[in-house]
Parts: sequence; C-alpha cells; structure tokens
Amino acid sequence: MRQIKFRAWDKEKKQMVGVEGVFPYQDRTTKGGEVFFTDDTGVSKYFPEEVELMQFTGYVDFEGREIYEGDIMTWPENESGVWADQAGKVIEVKFPFICGNTYKGKVVGNIHENPELLKATK
Repeated sequence: MRQIKFRAWDKEKKQMVGVEGVFPYQDRTTKGGEVFFTDDTGVSKYFPEEVELMQFTGYVDFEGREIYEGDIMTWPENESGVWADQAGKVIEVKFPFICGNTYKGKVVGNIHENPELLKATK
C-alpha cells in the first residue's frame, strides 16, 4: 500500500510547503477544514483556499525523488524501457498517474515554480 501524503503550494507566499496533516471539518464538507504544514519556523496552519494540495503518487524518479501531482518530468530518448510517448518529452504529473517506468524519468520541476518548462514544449 502506498503512503498517503501531500505537499502544498502557498498561493500568497508563492512557495512550496510540506504538509503534516489535512483535517476536514466535522461534517466532512468539501469546503473548509485545515491544512497543517511545516517550514523553518515550525508548524503552522492554512485554510484550504489558501493552498493548492498536491498528492504523492507513490513513485520515485531515477534519483529517488518523490513524485507529486503537479511535478514536471522528463524521460531520456533512445533508452530501452522508456515508453515511446514519453521519450524526450516534458510531462506534467496528474492524477491518476499510471506509469511503469518512473524509475527512468526525472523530476525537473513543478507547475508552480517552473511553469516555463511546460510552455517550452507547446
């Protein structure tokens, strides 16, 4: 079973933060609740509208880096085991993320901090 964890993009500060927990309101509504995160100042709290949550896919790239929703990945060209539709391309990770060869790909950035990586491929 894969580990369920998240990271979050702070929309105001324009920075990625590590998420310690996600707690919906008691009535389990889709709006509201709290997101707890850690940074160099300790543990703080956000409300869901202040961040964009990105879930861990359960995969790691060839360097062992965890792959999250919103990451941008590349795969080498002309290497065995790399799917033809991925070879030499820049791809945004979206759920559901089904990929049998993430161990050959590399996370090169994410859609918030490096959007130019995707624009260059269009």
